Amino acid sequence: MIENKYIIKKGLFTIVFYFVLLFGNQGFSQCIDFHVSGIPNDTSCFIAGDDINVNCSTSVIFSISDMTGAPIWNSFPLGLTTSVNWISSPSGTYIVQALEPTGNWQSPYLSLCQDTITISPGTLDLPDTILTYCQWNTVNLVDILSSSLINAITPEYVFSIGNTIINGNNFEINTIYSLIDVEVTDVSGCITTSQITMIGIPNNIGSQEFTISDTVIQYCQPTLDTFSINNPDTVNFTYLWDVNGIPNNSTSFSQTINPLNQNPGYFPVSLIITQPTANGCSVTYNDTIVSLGLSLGKGLEGQETPLCEGASALFWPTNGISPITEMGPLDTLAWSIRCSNTVLLDTFWVYSDLPQLNQIYQPILNPNGISAFEFIFPTNSCNCFNPNTSPPLFEQYEISVDIKRYCISTPAPAFLSETVSSPTDADFNSPGDLCVNEAGLFQNSSTAGCDNITFNDLLDT
Repeated sequence: MIENKYIIKKGLFTIVFYFVLLFGNQGFSQCIDFHVSGIPNDTSCFIAGDDINVNCSTSVIFSISDMTGAPIWNSFPLGLTTSVNWISSPSGTYIVQALEPTGNWQSPYLSLCQDTITISPGTLDLPDTILTYCQWNTVNLVDILSSSLINAITPEYVFSIGNTIINGNNFEINTIYSLIDVEVTDVSGCITTSQITMIGIPNNIGSQEFTISDTVIQYCQPTLDTFSINNPDTVNFTYLWDVNGIPNNSTSFSQTINPLNQNPGYFPVSLIITQPTANGCSVTYNDTIVSLGLSLGKGLEGQETPLCEGASALFWPTNGISPITEMGPLDTLAWSIRCSNTVLLDTFWVYSDLPQLNQIYQPILNPNGISAFEFIFPTNSCNCFNPNTSPPLFEQYEISVDIKRYCISTPAPAFLSETVSSPTDADFNSPGDLCVNEAGLFQNSSTAGCDNITFNDLLDT
């Protein structure tokens, strides 16, 4: 996150521009560095009460303020210097500035450079933990440990079993005994490690399977969903469903989900399976029914690169603003690629196609990826015309997608054109045999473009 802050005072105009880095310990600075006094290499962890040595490559005045700009400490009494000790620093996040005199009484100091420093309230610590749960439950280790973590500021966790990283936010207890290593790093750069001993109470609940007939439904109409235990055993297990707040202890039943035009809409489903003979163990399974559907807006985009015959290109539908990466189970996207009256492609996508086709392209513009169609153009577009489009197509392929929205009857076709070129046929005419010192004329006879004359500056050299 980058913040710009302007402070205007009578007779003084000061601009404070600082970076707040959300990753890692301290900010980057061209001329300031700091470490715990007496330990030059200790720049990774600062704790309240530490004496911090602040350095600059040139003689300056050091000024420290909090994130609102309120002054905390400065070295004005020491005059210009390249190094100072900030004695008994308090916890918090601060801006450290190197101020350079300007010789101008109206603006006597200029901020040469600055950095941020975060100081922990105390030693970061996480005690070793023993956890006991019924086997097959899924737990959030971060939530469990957060109340035991001491002196942490915005901690980040890494969990591993035998050097293999695991997902601590969604950990399934599938064994009766596990040792989980934990590493915690907070924004001050301090690191601590601990270990979780996970004990799973054995049971047979993991043998049970269940099915929800539709976990994605169309947003504009009610859907009758079926909830089933695939291998019910009412002698050894009990079952308790909760579908969008409505409980049901059947092994198979149907319930209507009415999204009421929520797009997207989320409807929680939970199933608690209990085995009384296994110390009364219960396991909770959670799922979500999502209502989706294509909404208003249409568009079609493609790679902004010149194409040669035989090259592949990506095309993706949009809602007029951003790529379409989700749609309802009753929506379709009909694709067509044509050259004049020749149909090269005529296919369609349904909901289940989108996740499989999701891929990253221009990640800065499309951080969540796109659902793109990839097509290889077999020949150039010299014989491709369509006078009926707007604008008319001249020596261009026609790529179109018909966005068929189940919940909206208005048609939503979108198309674009693509020029595909053949490689340049490089050649020249030579004058034949020449004698020494005899002039000769060499003429370029290369051909390019559909007219054998026009070169493409982006493709031909």
